[in-house]
Amino acid sequence: MSTMWVLFDTLVAIDGLIGCVTLNRPETYNALTLGMIEQIDQQLRLWAVDASISMVIIKSASSKAFSAGGDIRALYQSGLQHVADSRQFFDSEYRLNYFLGTYPKPLISLIDGIVMGGGAGLSMHGSHRVGTEKVLFAMPETGIGLYPDVGACYFLQLAPGLLSYYIALTGARLSIADSCYAGLINHFVPSNQLAEMVSALCTTQLPGDAWQAVTDLLNTFSITPDEAPLKAHQFTIDGIFAGDSIESIERFLESDDSQWARSVASHLQQKSPLSLMVTLEALKRSYGKPLADCLSQDFLLTQSFLMSHDLYEGIRAVVIDKDMAPKWQPAKLSDISDNEINEYFSANNKAILELT
Repeated sequence: MSTMWVLFDTLVAIDGLIGCVTLNRPETYNALTLGMIEQIDQQLRLWAVDASISMVIIKSASSKAFSAGGDIRALYQSGLQHVADSRQFFDSEYRLNYFLGTYPKPLISLIDGIVMGGGAGLSMHGSHRVGTEKVLFAMPETGIGLYPDVGACYFLQLAPGLLSYYIALTGARLSIADSCYAGLINHFVPSNQLAEMVSALCTTQLPGDAWQAVTDLLNTFSITPDEAPLKAHQFTIDGIFAGDSIESIERFLESDDSQWARSVASHLQQKSPLSLMVTLEALKRSYGKPLADCLSQDFLLTQSFLMSHDLYEGIRAVVIDKDMAPKWQPAKLSDISDNEINEYFSANNKAILELT
C-alpha cells in the first residue's frame, strides 16, 4: 500500500518531459514515512540524470494539504526502543532535503493547503515555490518537544529581520500573504489557475537558462497577495527577538501590553523550554551557513531529541492523547544549563551527516 502513497508520472512538454511527484496519503495530510522519502529520493535521482526530463513538479493529490510533516505518530510508537530506526528516517529525510536544495533542474513545489515540518522540508528547498490562497505554513516543532529541522534554519533566513526567530520559536501559522512576505513562497497563484499554469509549463521552451524561463512563465500567473499581517509587527518582532535568551525575549514581551505581544507570550509559554533554548541557539549558530551545514546540525540535534523525554511527551499530548497538556522536563527555563544545551550540539557518540 505504501507504494501508492507517492505517485510518479511524466507530462509531455515541448522541451522533453516534466517529472511529477504526487503525494497521495490524504488521510494523514500526506504525513511522510521513510518509505515515501526513499521512493521520492530514488525517483528524483533518476530524473536528475535523465536528459529527457526538463523539470520536476512536486504536488499533492489533495487540496487540503501539501504535507503536514513527518509521521510523528509512527515516531512515537517506535519510541526509545527503536531509536536507530528513527535516526535512519531523519538521515534519509535530510539527505533528500539537501538533494532538493541542490537539484540540477528546475524544481517546482505546488503548495495548495497545509505545509508544516517535513512538508516544508520537501517544498521549501525547491527552486520555485508556488503557493495558493489555501497555504497554511508552520514549523510547530517546539510544541512537540522537538526543534524546527529539515533545514529550516537555512530557508527561514529568507525572512526579513528577525522574523525567522518568531516563526521558529512560536510555531506561528502563516497565511499565503505572510508566507510570501517571509520569502517562503515566491509565486502566489490562485488554486483555480494551477492546472492552466502546469499546461503552460508544458508548452514553454527552455532555451539557455531553464530556471529563468520557468520564473518568467510563473510570473505571468502570479498575483500580488494582500498586505501581510506580520509586516505590521516587523519592527516589534525585530526588537523583541533580538534578546540573547528566551528569558529576555519573554521579558520584552511582558513589557509590551499589546494584545499581539500577550498572544505571542502565551504561545511561548506552552512550548517545551528545552526546545525553545535549543532552537534559539540553533538559529544563532546557523546564521549565514550553507544548507549542508544546517542539515548536519539538524542531524546532531535530532539524535539528542530522540533520546529526550520532551519529544515523546509532546507527541503524546498533541497527537496521541490530544489533551494538549504536556509535562515538560525540565519544566522551567531556569532549570536548564548552558552545558546541557551545548551537549545537544555535540557530536559525541552520534552519527555524522556527510553531505558534501
